[in-house]
Amino acid sequence: ASYLTLASKAKHMASKAVKIADYECAWILQRHRLENYYLYAEQQNWSPHLTTQLAATVSEDFANILRLEGKHIDALIHMIYSNAIDYPSNQSKIKELTTYFERAKIKNVTFDDLESFIYSLNKPINYLVIRYQIMTWKINSDNNYFHI
Repeated sequence: ASYLTLASKAKHMASKAVKIADYECAWILQRHRLENYYLYAEQQNWSPHLTTQLAATVSEDFANILRLEGKHIDALIHMIYSNAIDYPSNQSKIKELTTYFERAKIKNVTFDDLESFIYSLNKPINYLVIRYQIMTWKINSDNNYFHI
């Protein structure tokens, strides 16, 4: 089977796993989907930017799983990654990102701050850069976040 066929099957099975609240299984299947996307992109000699665009489609599904688990900071990170490629793509995506941002409850950071950060990202988008920024904001916004 082709990499895209395997990715499609993994996505379908992950959706079923989410419906029965088996989030660990859904996560593993989404990782499998992502791995097949990377293999496909490598096989096709895609550019890093194009490969990132394909990979980012999985991040939205990761964000949903994390949201359902109540892991709102991590969900926000994945939602940013999935949208940063062509931000702002449309009004519904902005609204969805706003909702994820509000759930994350990062004090002293506005949605405008988040948008400025997204616009400042270099292409290809780097997940770790996004994660670092969001975790920095979260730590700075909550004096007790890592309080010993």
